[in-house]
This record gives sequence, C-alpha cells and structure tokens, in this order.
Amino acid sequence: MSEELQQKLRSQLWTVANTLRGNMSASDFMYFTLGFIFYKYLSEKIELYANEELKEDDLTFREAWAGTDEDLKADLKEACVQDLGYFVEPEYLYSTIIAMIDRKENILPSLERSLKKIEDSTIGQESEDDFGRPVFGHRPCIAQTGQDSR
Repeated sequence: MSEELQQKLRSQLWTVANTLRGNMSASDFMYFTLGFIFYKYLSEKIELYANEELKEDDLTFREAWAGTDEDLKADLKEACVQDLGYFVEPEYLYSTIIAMIDRKENILPSLERSLKKIEDSTIGQESEDDFGRPVFGHRPCIAQTGQDSR
C-alpha cells in the first residue's frame, strides 16, 4: 500500500472515529471500543472452545445450552472456567448482541448483562483479578454506569 493511500485511510478512519464517538471523550471512546473488541474476542473464543469440546457429542454450544442435559451444561461450564478462566452463556455472546442490532433492538441492557456475566463467572477463580479490576486505574464511563464518575 502506498504511503499516500495509507495516509488517506488513516484520515478517513480518524474522521469515522470522531463521528462515532460524538460527545464522548476520546479516552472514554478508546476504553469503550477496546472493551467491545475484547468482548468480541472472549465471545468468539468461548464459542470455538465449547464447540470443539462438544464435537464428540455432535452438538454446538448453542444446541447444548438450549437442551435439557444439566450435567452436560455443568461440565461444559466447569471446563470453560478451568481452561479459559471465564464463562458466558450463548445468549450473552457477541453474535447474539449483533443479531439484536440487526433486529433494531436496544442492546445496552443485554450488553451490560453480558459483560457482568463474564465478570461474575470469574468470582472465586484464578482469573478473578484479571476480569474484576479497573484497567490502569480507569474509572467507568457514563455508558458503563449510567452516571458520571468525575
């Protein structure tokens, strides 16, 4: 890619980012965006892991969770927490949130529950500190708490 094309792309991306963040500070927007990317990563990682674990049962993560085998669900949840450090049910995955957007539904309550479910799944686990503490002392923004933290 030429230097001129790279500069044009950078400029366009910066313009899009400024438009998207609206009145949110650049710092809050960065934390929101990085958090959303991390949430997508965690969702995709657990779905791939669970699907692989369930391959012998000829089930997907969503199918297993929609089923009635509570022992299978408990074993799968335990394996996820043990191997990945967290757990999130299929109804709280990133792909579910995207489907809600496609249906023009308000995602904020579900997104908040999704992130809380991930954090709660780590309580009492080795990964608890990794998910429960603020990043670099950053205070939650209004979008996360509903109130100004300043």
